[in-house]
Amino acid sequence: MGSDIGKGCSKQALLAALPRLAGDLGIRALTRDDLDSLARWPGYPAEYKAFKLRFAGMSPAQRGELFLTRQADIMRITLVADHTDQPCIGYLGLVGIEWSKRTIGNMGFRIHPAWCNRGIGTQFMRAAAGWAFEQGIEVLRLDVAGANPRAIRCYEKAGFTRTGEFWQQEPKLRDVDLDEPRYESLRSHIRSEGGMPYVRFYWMEWRAQGRGAGLGVVVPGSG
Repeated sequence: MGSDIGKGCSKQALLAALPRLAGDLGIRALTRDDLDSLARWPGYPAEYKAFKLRFAGMSPAQRGELFLTRQADIMRITLVADHTDQPCIGYLGLVGIEWSKRTIGNMGFRIHPAWCNRGIGTQFMRAAAGWAFEQGIEVLRLDVAGANPRAIRCYEKAGFTRTGEFWQQEPKLRDVDLDEPRYESLRSHIRSEGGMPYVRFYWMEWRAQGRGAGLGVVVPGSG
């Protein structure tokens, strides 16, 4: 990799380092057509329906406007993962990027419902982290719902660790009977204040080893 790693850490530089291959996955930048593909994804199981991507509820014109807005956002990069058997099976939005601090502030991560529980999420995240670290990013951060153990396991297997938690208002839960058996896994992650339900989220973080442009970077999955 040499001493050139991390020089000129910027959106343009990171995008120029794509696509990236990781076994049977190809990691690349989002295209306009990908938004239509994401809109056609089937639904998740009931316990994960809140994580459905919102593109399906948008018109083609709205998706086009959204794509242009995201392309112009200097603090955002959106990736997709293609499998050799099917394109666009993974989505990863990197947001709140602080280029001067070489930090990605948060992520939106989804795997096609038919491809969950196959190790694809961990593989995709490791590949994306390796690409980001190689280009000089030093800190990756994300938040995850406490009631989503599948995602937490994926992130921990990839290389993230928990660094804290916060509680977020969720007014929709006012109309939900949390005593129903299907909400058993959610109950321990909900609290009420003044009649308003709050849901627990965890902060997770992954730091490149060393400081500075590319110093001591460990490429995930290379060991």
